[in-house]
Amino acid sequence: MEHAPPIHMPTAHSEGSFPGPERPGGYNKPRRLSNSSASSATSSVVSGQDSFDSRMRTASIASSQTSFDSYSPGMSPRSGATPTTWANSAAGQQYPWQRPAPLKQRRKAKPGELFAALPGEVLEMILEELRMLHLQSGSNSCATCWMRDCCSVAMSARKFLKYAREALYQHIQLVGHESPAMKKRTKTTYGSRLVLLRRTLRANAQIAVIVRSLKPPARPLSVGAVAYNDLVASVVMACPNLERLVGYYPTYDHSFQRLFQALSTRTKLKDMNWILEPSAQQRQQRTRPPTHHDRWGPEDLPPQEAQLFMAFHANWRQLTTLVVHCLPGAHLSPANLLECTIRALPSLQNLYVSHAPMTTFNDTTLLSLPSLKKLSLSYCTGVTTAGLSSLATRQASVSMQSLTLLHMNVESLPALARMFSYLTNLRTFTIVQTYAPEMPPDEFIMLFPYLASRTLRKLHWDIPYLPNMTTPADTILARSISAGGFPSLRALCTPHDPEGLFQSLCAPRERIDHPADRYRAPFSGPTATGSGIPWGHTRNNSSFSSTHTGGSFGGSKTTGFWNSAARPGTPGSPGTPVSPGGGTGSTPPASPLFPPSPDALVPRENSNLVQARLAAQARLEAAQRMPRFLVTVVDERGALVEKVGVGAFLGRVESRIRYVLTPNEAAGATDEGGGVVAVEDLVREDGGEMVAGISDRDGGGAGGQKKSKRRGGGDRDGGVDSDVEGSSGGAGSKGRKEGCTGRWNSYNCVVMDKKEKERWWHQERGRWRELVLS
Repeated sequence: MEHAPPIHMPTAHSEGSFPGPERPGGYNKPRRLSNSSASSATSSVVSGQDSFDSRMRTASIASSQTSFDSYSPGMSPRSGATPTTWANSAAGQQYPWQRPAPLKQRRKAKPGELFAALPGEVLEMILEELRMLHLQSGSNSCATCWMRDCCSVAMSARKFLKYAREALYQHIQLVGHESPAMKKRTKTTYGSRLVLLRRTLRANAQIAVIVRSLKPPARPLSVGAVAYNDLVASVVMACPNLERLVGYYPTYDHSFQRLFQALSTRTKLKDMNWILEPSAQQRQQRTRPPTHHDRWGPEDLPPQEAQLFMAFHANWRQLTTLVVHCLPGAHLSPANLLECTIRALPSLQNLYVSHAPMTTFNDTTLLSLPSLKKLSLSYCTGVTTAGLSSLATRQASVSMQSLTLLHMNVESLPALARMFSYLTNLRTFTIVQTYAPEMPPDEFIMLFPYLASRTLRKLHWDIPYLPNMTTPADTILARSISAGGFPSLRALCTPHDPEGLFQSLCAPRERIDHPADRYRAPFSGPTATGSGIPWGHTRNNSSFSSTHTGGSFGGSKTTGFWNSAARPGTPGSPGTPVSPGGGTGSTPPASPLFPPSPDALVPRENSNLVQARLAAQARLEAAQRMPRFLVTVVDERGALVEKVGVGAFLGRVESRIRYVLTPNEAAGATDEGGGVVAVEDLVREDGGEMVAGISDRDGGGAGGQKKSKRRGGGDRDGGVDSDVEGSSGGAGSKGRKEGCTGRWNSYNCVVMDKKEKERWWHQERGRWRELVLS
């Protein structure tokens, strides 16, 4: 009997696989899709293998067809939802297919609630920015306006009170004189604001500990120095954490004074300025011959005075800056007195010594200095070039970052080369002296750079020795810079650059001079041109012509001197073509308008930056008339169409050095001082506190100041209102230095209430700026 072939039934397993457990029946039922089409999983089962494309296609179709109608929060396991989905929906969780619950209406914030949530750091930054707007250089406001705004901020919100109080009392600046109404109210002739400040600090210890720096008003001439110093000393004693006494530099004659005694008790003091006068004993020793009964030298201080000076420094463990300036006839002796004083200051970082005689500061004292970050020496006759050279080789000098040598008469270039090479952390170097350092005759330069420093970033080189040409030291320095000896140099200030050597090494600039330089060039006496044209003036104001001249360098720090860079026929003058490389072209004949000056060879102490900018601008404009490349455009016939010169500039495009001839006004530097602030400037200058035409040094009111045309105009300070022409920002004041009256913000808005506007006016006071030593 013939057997029938076996029948193979389709199974869900692929060929060669073992049968597995039976799958639920629901997987073999067709699934209802949103497009009313049926898709049976049986087809995939019959095929014997689930392909990846079919699974991905099914998942994409199912996900693209989801809608709010297909799924609802009330879905049950029978409606197609999994138990997990149903459980999460029952728990109240939101899903993309669920309708969002209505938002609850937020609670309205109470007044000041959001402001109270601001961190204190934000409020401190706001107050610091407000302080900078008032006190920054070029601002029309002053310290009095800043204090009034800070008081208004303190009263605006409870949270602002703490931070505004710290900003107000941390750095106190009392500038200018008191108003007549203030004196009448306090029944004092001077120092009424100091008296009120002292009363506040004594009554509230929480405010007294905030004070870090104090700027008292300048001493009126009608008040004695001892009485005014005692008043300042009483305020100093009320500040336990005082760190700096700025803007007020009393002299010390080695006698007992309460102000210096009060400063010696401030353990957190960081800055101290000694302006020394000759003591009574030193004056007597000069008039009488020495005897064998004297235990000290003919000009030494008595032991008790020397011990008193040393005792002042016993509590200054945190002192970082020390300034010692000797007036004529004053000195510290014996010779090791200043050395022992410096050793008693463990935190000293900055040292300024000015006009110190040989008995006070010499090479021995210089070589015994501790590790410093900044050293400034000015007119120290006891320091020699060999001492400066030895200082650079000491291990303690490696930490020095700034070195300033003002009229120290450095004689040799090898000493400067040794300073640059051994001071490996030097960032700023300033040298100003009359005569240029020389190269020894037995030393030759084989390779450049001869002067080199890998860390120097700012160089101030002012040696106005030869009026018409550069010195060999200038040439060696310029070649060293060109050879890459100063890779980190970014700012170069060389006011005396008659041939443009240093200017041609820096990055090109479109313009160097300032708009007012041609009108404010200093001159004295009759005009040197003989034609009625003052120094620095031109016949044609629309262009910078060759009639820009130099002249006598005015000011207290310079002597009469003819500006070499502005004389015709000299390198760098406007009438002399200057090549981009710094060379000169053909020299025009001498003009009868420029006779030779008898003071042409008189040395001066420093250059004037106004004259330096005018000379640099003349060299720049001369170079712009000599293009480096010529672009010639011709047509198809060979005829000339256009010829254009390009590349007319002075300098190096690849250079990263900036040619700087602008003083740092924020530090108090001036053009007349050559951009350098010396220690004697602290004593001589007032920092802009005094206002010309007002007897503020006499402690009086607004002498020479017009009264306001509007009657009844006053302020809470009781000051007499000046005329609008004489106030800050006015253009009608003639021959007087303008101050601030508190109206700096009254021209930008319309204030209907006259009393509210005049409430912010105050007595006219100068805009004081703190002088920062170079």
